[in-house]
Amino acid sequence: MPALSGGAVPLQRLQVGSPDSLLRVPGYPWLFTSSLLWHTARWGGLFTTSYLVTALANSPILTQVAGALLFVPMLVGGLIAGAISDRFERRRMVLTVQAALVPVELGMFLAVHTGVVRVWMAMPFMFALGIGGLVNMTAQRPLIYEMVGPRHAPAAMAIESTAQAGSSMIGTLLGGVLISRLGLSAGFAGMAGLLCISLVLLWLMPDPDRAARQRDRAPESGFSVRSQLATSAGLVRRSELLRGTLGITIVMNILLVLFGVVGFTFLGVRDYPAIDPPNVSVRTNYSGANADIIESQITEPLEKAINGIAGIKNITSSSSQGSSNINVEFDLGIELEAAANVPEYS
Repeated sequence: MPALSGGAVPLQRLQVGSPDSLLRVPGYPWLFTSSLLWHTARWGGLFTTSYLVTALANSPILTQVAGALLFVPMLVGGLIAGAISDRFERRRMVLTVQAALVPVELGMFLAVHTGVVRVWMAMPFMFALGIGGLVNMTAQRPLIYEMVGPRHAPAAMAIESTAQAGSSMIGTLLGGVLISRLGLSAGFAGMAGLLCISLVLLWLMPDPDRAARQRDRAPESGFSVRSQLATSAGLVRRSELLRGTLGITIVMNILLVLFGVVGFTFLGVRDYPAIDPPNVSVRTNYSGANADIIESQITEPLEKAINGIAGIKNITSSSSQGSSNINVEFDLGIELEAAANVPEYS
C-alpha cells in the first residue's frame, strides 16, 4: 500500500460487529442491563420529583427549576468530569456514585412517607441525580467502549442511545403507576430499588481487561482544558459516527427546550385548582316536631357526638320543621369510608 504525502497512512474501514455477536461479549449484557435500569431510575426520579413539587407548591416555575437541575451538572462540569474519568477506574466511579444515590432516594422516600418533605428538598435531590447522569455520560459510556472494543462500539453506542430514549418512557410510566397504586413515596422507593439492582449487576460484571483499558492512552503530565478541547475537536473531525451522534443530541435538546417553552407559555395552569374535600351529610327526620325541638333535641346532640371525630374541618347544620341537616367537611386525605363511620347517637 503506497504511503500518502507527509507519511500518513490511509485509514481502513473497521469491520463492525453484529448485535448478535455484541451480546456474546463477556460482561456486556450485565453492563447494558445495569445502564438501562439506571436510566429508568433517573427518568422515573425526574417524573416523581416533578409530581411532588407540583403537589406541594403548585408552581410551574419551581417544577421547571427542579427539572433543570437534573441537567445543570452536565452543562457545567462535563469537560472536567471527562478528564477525571480518564484518571480513575471507571467502573469504580460509577459504582461509587450510584451507591451514594441509593440513600438519597431512600431519604426522599422517608421524607414523603412521614410527611416532613418540603419543596426545597427536591432541589438538591435533582442535582444529585444530575451528578449521576454526568458520571454515566463521562464514565459509563467509555466503559462500554472498553468492554466491547472498537469493532462492536458503533452497535453498542446505538443500543445505548436507544435504551436511554426508551427508559425516559418506561421510567415516567413506572413512576406514574407506583404513585397511582401505592402513593407518592412509593415512586422514590421504586427508583431506589432499580438503583440497587443496577448496582448489583455492575458489581457482578466482569472487569474489562486492564491492558485494553490502557490501550491507546497516552501519558499525560497534567490536566489542560485547552488540550482536552483540542483532543475532543480532533475526535469530532475524524469520526462521522461521533458527528452524527452529537448532531442528533443537539437537535433533540433544542426540541426539548422548545417544547418546554411552548408548554410553559400556552399550557393553562390554575393557581387554585378545584379540590373537593371529603364531605359527609347527616339527615334526620322527625315528623310533627317544630324547628326549635329539632334544634334542641336532635341537631345539637348530634353535633356534639360528631365533633369528637378526628379530622373534622368544619360543621354546618340547619334545623327546620320535621328535619335536621348536618354537613361535616373533613381535612384532605381523610378516607370517606372512615369519615362516614359516625358514632350512633341515642
